[in-house]
Amino acid sequence: MNKFFAFFLIAIITMTGLNGQVWRRVTSPSHPSISDLFFVNNTTGWFCSSGGVVKKTTNAGVTWSEISFPSTDDLATIFFVDVNTGYTGGENQKIFKTTNGGESWTEIPVPQMSGNIVAIHFADANTGWMATTLSPNSQILRTTDGGTSWTVSITIAKIILDLTFKGTRGIASTSKLDMYYTHDGINWTQSTNATLPAGYTRSDIRGIYFYDENTAYATGWGSLIGLQPSIHIKSTDGGVTWQYMGQAVENRTYDNLYCIYFKDANNGVIIGGASKGTVAVRTTDGGVNWVPINIPCGVTIQCISGFGDQLFIGGNSGVLMSSTDFGNNWQLLTQIPSTNLNSIDAVTDNIIYTAGFNALFIKTTDGGATGHASFVRANNVSPTINDIYFTSENTGYAAHSYSMVSKTTDGGVTWTAVMKDTNAVTVSNAGVYFLNENLGWVTGKIANNVDVIHKTTDGGTTWTSQSNILQSNGRAVTFFDSNKGIMVGEKLKAAYTTDGGTTWIASVFNSLPPGTTTPALKNVTFRDANNAIAVGDNLILLSSDGGATWNYSPVNNLFESLSGVEFKDALNGWAVGSKNSAIRSTGLYQTTDGGSNWTNRANYAVFDTMVTLYEVSYTPSGDLWVSASSGIVYTTAVFNGTDDELTGIKDFSLRQNYPNPFNPTTTIVYNLDKRSRVTLKVFDVLGREIRTLIEGENEAGKHEVKFDGRDLSSGVYIYKLSTANGVISKKMSLIK
Repeated sequence: MNKFFAFFLIAIITMTGLNGQVWRRVTSPSHPSISDLFFVNNTTGWFCSSGGVVKKTTNAGVTWSEISFPSTDDLATIFFVDVNTGYTGGENQKIFKTTNGGESWTEIPVPQMSGNIVAIHFADANTGWMATTLSPNSQILRTTDGGTSWTVSITIAKIILDLTFKGTRGIASTSKLDMYYTHDGINWTQSTNATLPAGYTRSDIRGIYFYDENTAYATGWGSLIGLQPSIHIKSTDGGVTWQYMGQAVENRTYDNLYCIYFKDANNGVIIGGASKGTVAVRTTDGGVNWVPINIPCGVTIQCISGFGDQLFIGGNSGVLMSSTDFGNNWQLLTQIPSTNLNSIDAVTDNIIYTAGFNALFIKTTDGGATGHASFVRANNVSPTINDIYFTSENTGYAAHSYSMVSKTTDGGVTWTAVMKDTNAVTVSNAGVYFLNENLGWVTGKIANNVDVIHKTTDGGTTWTSQSNILQSNGRAVTFFDSNKGIMVGEKLKAAYTTDGGTTWIASVFNSLPPGTTTPALKNVTFRDANNAIAVGDNLILLSSDGGATWNYSPVNNLFESLSGVEFKDALNGWAVGSKNSAIRSTGLYQTTDGGSNWTNRANYAVFDTMVTLYEVSYTPSGDLWVSASSGIVYTTAVFNGTDDELTGIKDFSLRQNYPNPFNPTTTIVYNLDKRSRVTLKVFDVLGREIRTLIEGENEAGKHEVKFDGRDLSSGVYIYKLSTANGVISKKMSLIK
């Protein structure tokens, strides 16, 4: 279902630390969030995104090449007439055209005050339309000369959300259920709206699909708040009138739906989602009944393109997926979704798991050289994972929002909900801890400021629960053995137990720094039977009596909110977190004396302050792994020989680049036995020189050169090292 990928080694910067550890950033997000995508056939397609990003695939989404684009404005929509001619547009009333398949783009002037472009559609090479918004108004514009000039067809006092055509028949949807139609492509009329049942607080229509000149479908708003079913409406007269298509209770979804595709008159798919993961429904009777289907994805899907049974979808966090059997099975095309990784667990030196927002789950079984991304799906939902805990290489648990706890016994391949999800947005599980595969605890909240602690003795088959112990939201739980445990929460609350959680006693806080009120405590760990460490908003706390009392550990310039803490033994530990307000900073605090003294080891050559650190975990051999925002992971682990000493080099050699395959950067390492004149060049497979990386005298020793291929297309390239001792060349693969 999901592909393997090389963890992308972004930086190799030595940072002073215990045992001379070197921190590296080992993953990088593949794509920004996808605004829109368009395929002209079952292999060739494009997507657009924020920041003026446009990428193209010619192999059904397996690889994507970033296209040089003349603007950094956010793009919202993309449409291609054929494999060569296409249009994209977005903010600041800008629309761009390509006539060579996206290799180059030219901005097209549009009438002033048109606003942001939200949709583009062309009937042929000359005739097209676009919808623009400039709150509180919207316009629909028309061109008959391939976009050279545009005229305004209609201005309405509503926000247009989507626009689509079948020939010259068009439909536009708005944020207030109001629909507009045209049968000649020129004159627009407001439709007769569908009548919604009572109880809807909004009526946004976010997606439309014109199947033939008469039959059209539209979808949109849905919400768990008040259990407002996702809206389905249908027109059989070209958009003149619309009918609400109510669904059976067992088929109702309660999320926003965004995009529609029909392969024939009866069979269609609608996809969207938000709160508990991706939502997909399918009809086999022309939209009368929409039945939920399972899709192993957790993000909101914004766009769809299809050819018969083949589907392509894109959405938040840069997620792209495809199906070749009309949604029965899906393949994740994105190597690293750009979503927050809230938790990380290094089970062995080679097996590391990390998980987080939208239930993203990433696994490596070779110490970070390669990895496998997927989404945790249980009970047909994928709520955000707030914490994970593995008792072995195969058995693990995840604490989710919406009260769910999921379990895997096959290393994350499949998951089962051992505590079912709810529809209550204020119910959430935040922390999980297991002593063995059967005995464990989960903490969270059952309402705002009402904590809960769940306990299982049979691996999640049954649970006992207690609530309102902290009188705040529970955030983390840990146990030293089957009796001694601590839970912490928001508003500076903690409690401890000495009988396995049968009874909990409120902790006492001593010697807090001046001005401390009620900061949130976000994580806690034992370092031995009596001593524990808790971390939270701008503070580290120490306990020497199993959590009964806590004392402040003074740390110079601790500005960050710390959310992760881990100890290798009674003395050596790390705490991590970030400050996300101005002035931003990164906290990577190390102690070698049991927490009495801490030093921030964050080196900003490696740690970007725009990246939030969430959790830290030790491997059995002492390597550290840190999970962060945007799908980013850091480690001190050594792989691919990247931590070799600079002494003892005895020959002239060229190593394999790492990572390989790469996107967009990789590192080339070569060794010289003596001072030499060196040239290091990159060629394509036809022998054409692409770039000269090094040309000149080099001292003896080990040398590293970074190669950036962001301006190149995916493919195989050759790098060649030439010295007086000879010539060595190797191949490397750029995969976008």
